[in-house]
Amino acid sequence: MSKQTSNNPSGFWKMILLLIIVGAAALMISPVSADTGSPAGTGSDGTVTIAKLVQLKYYIWEDTVTFSGTNTGSGTTYLFITGPNLKTNGAQLQSTHPGQSPVIDGDASTFQAARVGPDNTWSYTWDTHNVMIDSGMYTVYAASTPRDLSHINSTHFDRISFVMAPPKGMVLPTDTDTSNGGNVSADTGVTIAAQGDKSYYLGEKVVFSGHNFDSDSTYLFITGPGTFMNGPGIPSDGGKLTSPLQPVVSENPDSFTLVKTKPDKTWEYVYYTANLPVDAGTYTVYAMSQPKAKDQLATDAANVGIILKKPFITAEISPATISPGEPFTVSGFAEGEPPTVQIWIIGNNFVFNTTTPVNSDASFTFNGDTQLSDKLPKGPCYIIVQHPMENNTFDIFASGDYVRALQGNNGMILFKINGAGSLQGSDAADALIAAFSDPDNGDDTYTEIPFQVTDAGSPTPQATAATTAPVQRTTQHAPLQYTLPGAIALAAGIVIWKRH
Repeated sequence: MSKQTSNNPSGFWKMILLLIIVGAAALMISPVSADTGSPAGTGSDGTVTIAKLVQLKYYIWEDTVTFSGTNTGSGTTYLFITGPNLKTNGAQLQSTHPGQSPVIDGDASTFQAARVGPDNTWSYTWDTHNVMIDSGMYTVYAASTPRDLSHINSTHFDRISFVMAPPKGMVLPTDTDTSNGGNVSADTGVTIAAQGDKSYYLGEKVVFSGHNFDSDSTYLFITGPGTFMNGPGIPSDGGKLTSPLQPVVSENPDSFTLVKTKPDKTWEYVYYTANLPVDAGTYTVYAMSQPKAKDQLATDAANVGIILKKPFITAEISPATISPGEPFTVSGFAEGEPPTVQIWIIGNNFVFNTTTPVNSDASFTFNGDTQLSDKLPKGPCYIIVQHPMENNTFDIFASGDYVRALQGNNGMILFKINGAGSLQGSDAADALIAAFSDPDNGDDTYTEIPFQVTDAGSPTPQATAATTAPVQRTTQHAPLQYTLPGAIALAAGIVIWKRH
């Protein structure tokens, strides 16, 4: 008698079914686990960008600057600023006194935070109306985590540089102002005028002139900011014109800058502003027939307002990443009317320097041709543009295998830049910047542009840094670990099912 077929699956068939289910489940699970390298919505490589600004130059106390960009690395963009008289590792962008408010690495409360929207964009508007900073070039950094400049390469970041200029709209006393009774061209009293537009770069000479109908000596002194970002300012009752931090004392003629009045009752004084211990800012120069400080001004006193500015330089390279043999351009602005700027290009076992003229609008352009580009070493390189400042002399220069400072007949050797034992790449760039920063080497200033030289078609690195830290990813679990056994189990189950 034949065995009756049962409608209930036996234990054997249950095992086969289980194999099929387990194999199918493993194949379904493994693709889901394959991409665990970044949080949802951030992409596999988190990035931060900061958009180009609408203009290169902004005016302190008058303008607002809007920074914006994208951030796929986190939900908050952390901002800080570097520039003249600010802490090396960055200052708080949101502070009224950035020079006194450094950012602290890892402390988010010291950074300006900008929330990242659902579309991965962020924006922050900086109002400079109450910000106490010097004029010059500044750089704002945007990062996905609160890291200062020393640690910025450990996170995703971008940066942008721009110029903050002295306030152009500030109302100053003029040589036609008669409110103090001193600036009238009459047959009594004292008058004073400043040649030019009353706005000068530190290092330029300022010619003051006027009349003195009351005495054969004209006494000059200056007033201005009571404190500077880098130390004490001019005394409240005035400082000697040639030594602004030295207070003037009423009835003490030697504490004033003294000018002899000519027989025709006119006087003139050429004021050399090079190496003055003052910051860029707004100042008032007083002229009197008697040695009186500000708290005892004579009735015949006259004054004129001036602005002192610091020369500065900005530059950028295009393209930001260069292939050997590809032409490139370095362009920017050198305020202060230098006739030329010096271009340094530094890389591993490579150094090049030359001068390029500055146009009447303070712009300059250097075109790197294919021959120069073809010699550039692959990897990180550095362009440093040198401003000669007020003396229009490059105080630091290359001579043979050495970089020298303009001291003595042959120049003092600072470091070796060619040949055996020379500094190379970033070490050479750092040494050159340190030389510019040493006041014993002169007054030249600079701007630095890191860039990359890569083979044509190579992936473009992050444009804002010479080197970019690798993206840290979460360890990927299970794709191969479960996929192969799952496939075998599924195939075995199907084969046995068909045979039986």
